[in-house]
Amino acid sequence: ALSLRERLRAAAPPSGARPAGEQLPLVGREQALAALLAAVDEARAGGGSAVVLAGAAGAGKSRLLRELARAAALRGCTVVRVGDPRPASGAPGVLAALAAGLCDAPGALGGDPTELVLARRLASSAGHELERGPDPRRAAAERRALIELVDAVAEEEPLVLCLDAVDPAAPGVGAMLALLAEAAPGRPILVLLATRPAGLPALARRLGGAIRIHPLPPLDDEAAERLVREAMRDAAPAAVPDAADVAWCMRLGAGSPHALAELARSCTGRSEGRPGEEAEVGDAAAVGARRGARRVPPTLRALVETRVDVLRPRARQLLAAIAALGGSATPERLRIALELPTHALLGAIDELVRAELLTARGAALAVADPLTDAVLR
Repeated sequence: ALSLRERLRAAAPPSGARPAGEQLPLVGREQALAALLAAVDEARAGGGSAVVLAGAAGAGKSRLLRELARAAALRGCTVVRVGDPRPASGAPGVLAALAAGLCDAPGALGGDPTELVLARRLASSAGHELERGPDPRRAAAERRALIELVDAVAEEEPLVLCLDAVDPAAPGVGAMLALLAEAAPGRPILVLLATRPAGLPALARRLGGAIRIHPLPPLDDEAAERLVREAMRDAAPAAVPDAADVAWCMRLGAGSPHALAELARSCTGRSEGRPGEEAEVGDAAAVGARRGARRVPPTLRALVETRVDVLRPRARQLLAAIAALGGSATPERLRIALELPTHALLGAIDELVRAELLTARGAALAVADPLTDAVLR
């Protein structure tokens, strides 16, 4: 009975508000989902592994993990899902959340009682203790307890661990990922980690050949257009998608499933963050009247602002100048316009490159992301 409850809980959509775009078909990621399901079947047969989904923000990593978790649960696996907590939310740390999920899983009571007590203590902690690592010996003991718990749960049913948006460079987390990756081969254990490409070097240094990397590139034009049209039809069934709106969404969305869906909703007046327009969803005349006034929706503006806000002031100033100058933003012109010494300009450029916000177009610098460029302009 406990096993059945856990499977149904894992297969059910998360409680609370539905994530944006969740009702839409999984467009352009069918092959990726098939590859992950093949990894699940291999784990069920005893050939476990560690797989990394690497993609930019909005590439669809979380959606894929949700789809995979539901499918794995229905195939008889125990699924434990962990997302990267935000410190301001008061949620427990990554490893505390992992411990909590494992302690509730079928088979947890079959492990060593001493190790289970350690895992429960970590699960009930205020969080972030292990990540900060105030006591290395205690941290190592708690990691061993988690591995013991993983083994016990996997003895009961094949285990799928879905770790979403977890930073592998965070103290304590990388060491735990290494242990999980080492425990999976030859066992009914699949470890799935979703991260951005920037996190891959830290993973490669820590795990080497113990992981398989599955990149999630931007959607191609065909898939992007299909997703935009699906999102428009879902938001305004009575309206015919406008070709100019579709092209605008594809240009700014740049193959990001999340951005494409939100931009498409904004063209119909039903972007997340604009609930006051819900009543107009089915009104084709109202949708047509809004055409020509395309604006980036508040949800995407907030995401862009979050990325930009973490930059140092000089890098933010440089990014804004590059967007304003457009195709004429050469390094020399930027240095003169901003009155920056060469070393300061190069430092700001390096920071923007590391943040994946800057690219080169001929002799000029340009904002790498069309959406960020549009918001800054």
